Amino acid sequence: MIKRYLVTCSCGNAIPVEPRQAGEKVPCPCGLTVDIPTLMALRRLPVAQGRGSRASADEKVDRAAQAISARAIPIFIGLGMFTVALIVAAVMLLFFWPTHPVDMLTEARFARNIEHFSPSELVLRFDALKANGPEGFAIHPQEMAAYHKYFVHFVRWLCIDGALAVVGVLIALGGLIFGGGPADLDREFSDEPS
Repeated sequence: MIKRYLVTCSCGNAIPVEPRQAGEKVPCPCGLTVDIPTLMALRRLPVAQGRGSRASADEKVDRAAQAISARAIPIFIGLGMFTVALIVAAVMLLFFWPTHPVDMLTEARFARNIEHFSPSELVLRFDALKANGPEGFAIHPQEMAAYHKYFVHFVRWLCIDGALAVVGVLIALGGLIFGGGPADLDREFSDEPS
């Protein structure tokens, strides 16, 4: 902490000043302007105890910056978590959305499965495909089970991602609510000692 010295005004008020203010003029609460002596003469004056009647502007700004910093940290962490969760959700929805097995029918898949069909099954499946489109093509139970498993995992990860987004919002709100408000900043900038 910077050492402060007491300069006396002609009205009798003792004004705490810092060495960096040597040679300047400062206003007294009575309205007069007080000349601060040179650094050598200033060091011969009595030292102010504690913070004096008024805290210096630098100390006020430092305390206010600390108050804002203490408030901003949880807000930035929460908003960061929320942003990451939104990005992950967007990537999941764009690139990993589970496609229903009926939609996965392609010529390559059909051609690959042709080898496993008997001629009579092949005729029946071809007729069903011709009559009903891809919906008429019977889906193997293993394919449906694999799709269901993938869909359940997808929804589970999407729920975890949503929970991460909610936690991020709660942390940011906690920083706003409990990190101090405008009243705290008013106290930091007030001229009265607390």
